[in-house]
Amino acid sequence: MIRQFPPIIFLLSVVCISMLGCAKTLVPFETMDEQDLTIDYDVEGRNAAALKAGLEKLDFIQLVEDTSADRILTGSAGGSTIDVTFAHSSDGSSILTAQAETVEQCVEKLQPVLMNQYVLKTLSRARTTNQPFKMEVKTDRDPDDPYRATEFIQFRVKSEKPCYLTLLEIAPNGKINILFPNSYSTQQQIEPGKWYQIPEVESPFKIQIDPYSGQAIVWAVGNENEPLDLQDMTGYRVEDADGYITLSHQECVGFLRKLFPVVFPSRAVVVGEPWATAYTVYRVE
Repeated sequence: MIRQFPPIIFLLSVVCISMLGCAKTLVPFETMDEQDLTIDYDVEGRNAAALKAGLEKLDFIQLVEDTSADRILTGSAGGSTIDVTFAHSSDGSSILTAQAETVEQCVEKLQPVLMNQYVLKTLSRARTTNQPFKMEVKTDRDPDDPYRATEFIQFRVKSEKPCYLTLLEIAPNGKINILFPNSYSTQQQIEPGKWYQIPEVESPFKIQIDPYSGQAIVWAVGNENEPLDLQDMTGYRVEDADGYITLSHQECVGFLRKLFPVVFPSRAVVVGEPWATAYTVYRVE
């Protein structure tokens, strides 16, 4: 998650996604035709049914009994402790191990990482080729070098065509931060072929890493004709935000389901569409 400080000179309006900072690739999702995140549910014990019912209240996931699901949840929900592991179904590598005394506590611990993976899947589905123009986004650090809480981070963005940009960050805790535009800067147009540094070196505005470990994504979307209607998509006015807009988990679902068909009306890019995207992923330890 990213925190904002006084006067910001943000010259950006991108929803560009680029693998910022650390992780080089996204672990693939198996059910790309499904909008929701599919999870192979393999938890045993007397509280397994109650845990399943609690997780099914999250309307962005589907619990299935299928090893070809996007991710897998295994473990035990019996006795005095619930002990589960959320992992990649493709290779079994762990994403999160959660221990809790009650079903409610377990769902609370799992929800942020489930939302994070749901957003990753949404963006993976959005990845397209032959976009009308190219965008790039980078961090100020080598991809193998993770960030740590309270450190500051800068982004560099470039577009080969003039466009309106919107910059989003999907934090490790699953929430979405709309970093640009924001209440300090509403200028959304950028010129072609120029690297924009955000924030600028001399700017009093800084972006600081919040204390949530895991994978964060910064996504930029550029439109040749007009900016995204963020007020319609989020219900918030950028001008009224305390810095930038932060969306709750439930608000993230609604926002992405409005955003996706606007920016990507089809899985393949249609000639004449005005949208281009880029993303970057970085890791917080």
